[in-house]
Amino acid sequence: MNQIELETYNNPTTFAERESKTYLGNVDRLYQRLLQVSKLQQGWDGYNALPVNSQVIDNMHVVLDNCDSTQLQGWQIFPEINGTILLQNSVRRAGINLGDKTFSYFIINGNNVDGDDSKAFSVSLFLNVLNELND
Repeated sequence: MNQIELETYNNPTTFAERESKTYLGNVDRLYQRLLQVSKLQQGWDGYNALPVNSQVIDNMHVVLDNCDSTQLQGWQIFPEINGTILLQNSVRRAGINLGDKTFSYFIINGNNVDGDDSKAFSVSLFLNVLNELND
């Protein structure tokens, strides 16, 4: 993990949070943010970032359809420059990166980073990981 990623989880006033101004505490706010993210065009970051892949949007939509507000308390959605979505919880110092066919996740525990680099996407597996990160 690079220094910028660590700062994102250690400092609740990071660039991404200032840019989004969206703190997610319920499913409706996540749906709103997902809609915003789905409209991003090539180069949305001022450089050459990819728009979020439509299958990634569909995957996140299905996840949200199967969640309740308590599972998503404190989680935020951010686009990634490679066309994926980062679901981030700064308080828990955890993140899930969702792609079109896979996802990865991590949680920072002190000086250790635990997680998995690649899991095949399924809603049930994604929700199991989300619930583990919430515990």
